[in-house]
This record gives sequence, C-alpha cells and structure tokens, in this order.
Amino acid sequence: MLLAIGILMSRSRGAALAGLPAAMCALAVTASAASKSRQWRTTLIATGIALGLAMAMVGFDSVVTRFQLETMAGDASFRTLLASSTLDGAAAFWPWGAGWGTYGAVYPRFQPATVDGTAGHAHHDYAQLLFEGGIFSVLLMATFAWLAITRAVQLVRTALRGRRLRRSEMAAAICGLGLLGFLLHSFVEFNMHIPANAIAAALLAGAFLRPLKSESDGDGDEEHNGD
Repeated sequence: MLLAIGILMSRSRGAALAGLPAAMCALAVTASAASKSRQWRTTLIATGIALGLAMAMVGFDSVVTRFQLETMAGDASFRTLLASSTLDGAAAFWPWGAGWGTYGAVYPRFQPATVDGTAGHAHHDYAQLLFEGGIFSVLLMATFAWLAITRAVQLVRTALRGRRLRRSEMAAAICGLGLLGFLLHSFVEFNMHIPANAIAAALLAGAFLRPLKSESDGDGDEEHNGD
C-alpha cells in the first residue's frame, strides 16, 4: 500500500504504468511459490485492498486526471519531439558523443523552436546516453542488456525445471522485475539522472546480476516454498 501511495502521489504516469505493473509481477512471482490456492486468494485479496486504499488516500480524481487522453497526447508529442531532436544531436556528435554531463549546455543547439525554455534533460534516458556518450554508451547498454537477458533466461529455465526458486534466485527475480520497471520508465523520463532513483536501480541491478550459488554449495540456501 505504501508503494502504491508513493507512486500515485508522485502523479507520474510513467511511474504508474511501469512501476505498479512491475510490482504486481514481483508479487505474482512471490505468490507462485505458494502451493495452496488459499494462499493465492489471500494474496490477491490483500493486493486489491491495498490498491483500493492507496487510491482512496491519494484521491481518485487526482489519479484519473493524469490519464486524460488530451493531456497524455500533448505530453507524448512533446517528449517525442525532445527525443527525436536529441537523436539528431547524437548523430551529429557520433561516434564519440558530446561528452558526459554536457546535455544541458549542448542540446540548445538542436532544440526545436516549438519547445519553450531550455530542456535540461531529454525525458528519454537512452537518447540522452547516445547524445552524451556516443559509441561508448552503446557498448555499455549492449553489455548490460547481454548480462540482464542471460540472467533472466537462467532464472526462467530454473523455475521451469524445478517448479520453484531458491531464496537467492527468488530475490534476484524480484529485484530484476523492479529494475525492469525502472528501465521501462526511463523511456519517457530521466530517472538515470535522478540520484535517488539511480542509486535504487544500481542496488536492484547488483542483486539481480550477482553470482548465484549452486545447489551443491551447501550454504543452507533452501528452496523458497512460501511457508
């Protein structure tokens, strides 16, 4: 409930559309360890009550007004314009990029006249990474994607083979889903440039990608069975 309240109070559509589904998926993965249908029902009921209370405390109208089609269309157009012009700048500075942390100073050269003021961020972390880091950002993103996909495939195979995950694997899966919400939100925001969000994402990435001990290690890391 506290998580839902925090996301809804931020009034961020991207956080609601990426963070809440990621949290629900993480909850589903945790509940999947429960072998009894009663435990599933209890989890679903508790989740529904928590979301309902969060909506009631924040205010239903406050949440709904953020998802009006007219407002969303206008904001989407603005973000698309920023991202496309940022990619134009990235192409101009390819392959070395404009330099890390230079976006606010360099981007005005590519900023369309229809954008009022000065944009300090691209509202699209991946476009801004290309703008600032050029080919280096591509290498960093490709390396991270390879590591993340490899770990995700490993966890899925383990879950399908054994029908359950050990504690360390369950923790990695849950943190990976949290990280996925962050990465999806970064398509429409500049989360990677907000220190608190970046620190939280780094923590999730560390827990998701850390080496997993094998069953033969004998460290007492018993299977997570929901008991």
